[in-house]
Amino acid sequence: MFEMNSRLQKFAREEILEDLEQCTPAQVQIFRAMYAPRLDQLTIIDVVNNIPPENLSWAMEQTRKTVLKNRGEH
Repeated sequence: MFEMNSRLQKFAREEILEDLEQCTPAQVQIFRAMYAPRLDQLTIIDVVNNIPPENLSWAMEQTRKTVLKNRGEH
């Protein structure tokens, strides 16, 4: 199993946050529900910072696909 080093984790978290800025509020809520269920008091930054390293690659892929879909580039 591949484990991200801290630099890659930082990059992935930054990419996810940049992509989330391009998502609709409803899409951000879905992301929040997937990665921080029952933790509505957390900011989206806190949600992203608390994603386990083993889930970062998938989260980054999800947000990137959503942004591309929103642009009509899927």
